[in-house]
Amino acid sequence: MEYVSKVTSIITDLQGWILLLVGAITTLRIAKEGVAYQQGGISEKANAMQNIKSTLYMGGGIFALVWFATYIVTKMK
Repeated sequence: MEYVSKVTSIITDLQGWILLLVGAITTLRIAKEGVAYQQGGISEKANAMQNIKSTLYMGGGIFALVWFATYIVTKMK
């Protein structure tokens, strides 16, 4: 079971960096689509809104998966 403790320590070390990277990418994509929303016509606004929603789902899903992976590995100890 020493491998599980090593994996847990690696995941907890990387968890902050992974979440920071995902948060930064999500924020940048939302800002880009927000500018496209403000400058676009009706169809561009609809497309930008759909892209913003999918970006939020992606970012939230990755946050949940990272948390879940950490939880599972911690329970395996």
